[in-house]
Amino acid sequence: MNHPLLQRLLPLALCAALAGCQSHPIVAVPSPYRADRTEAQAGLTPQERAWVEKNCYMGEPRLDNPPDGRNRVVSRAGYTLQHSSLYRQALWVAEGFTAAELKGPGDRDKSKFEADPALPVAERSEVRDYNSSGYDRGHLAPAGDFNRSQRATDESFYMSNMSPQVGPDFNRAIWRYLEDKARDLVAAAGRGYIVTGPMFYDPEEEDPTKADGLVPLKWVKSRVAVPTHYYKIVVTQRAGQPVQCVAFVLENRRYKLGANADFSQFIKPVDWVEKRTSINFMPGLLPAEEARLERRPGKVE
Repeated sequence: MNHPLLQRLLPLALCAALAGCQSHPIVAVPSPYRADRTEAQAGLTPQERAWVEKNCYMGEPRLDNPPDGRNRVVSRAGYTLQHSSLYRQALWVAEGFTAAELKGPGDRDKSKFEADPALPVAERSEVRDYNSSGYDRGHLAPAGDFNRSQRATDESFYMSNMSPQVGPDFNRAIWRYLEDKARDLVAAAGRGYIVTGPMFYDPEEEDPTKADGLVPLKWVKSRVAVPTHYYKIVVTQRAGQPVQCVAFVLENRRYKLGANADFSQFIKPVDWVEKRTSINFMPGLLPAEEARLERRPGKVE
């Protein structure tokens, strides 16, 4: 079957056919994303644009090959994200904050999961999508980064900031430890930025003898795509010193590792992540700074 239109429609038809007989149908999607451009995002308000500048280091991340559907930017005081209507989750969530902003009255026990009111119902995930799915509603930007206010903490519980994560030994363990590590890196520097998101990645695509241009994905209730991996990019700004950057990539699976895990084993160059997500995370970098920050693996201080 070589007709490109049929190749694109087959995964959707298969997904629908399997919806009634299993909760996690496996569907192949183009790797990493389709080359087709999607409809332009509606303009942000001046305040939302100001939040983009606050949360994104060196510019709003750019999708070089956007996935099908609408890819809307949602910008708030605490974070900016770009949401995929195809995958029903953010492709990236960017935060920019100071060490002082990590302190405050925010209490996650007072927050609750809610659908994102900034997104159309037809494009977003709902809290019930994850019920009995076998996956956690895993934060991309963690609630612990938003203690500055209760509103900021509450907004971190919108479903646009959630992704289907393996619960035991991942979301409730190694991923949480990485969130703590990233937060500690920013706190130690005094100011920083964190970009987090899902990956839909098949390592076999690295091998020309096995690559077929498709990534098998699981779907929760035929609505929410289950990422194969997650990335987290941490940029730190210490007064009087050059900006530093480190990127981590973890597979969405159980890890038998404790809070004292050696996170250096998960470090990848930012360029490596960009090539496998088709996202330019810091499009405003000058060539020399791009080479310094993105082409080499960063270090855990």
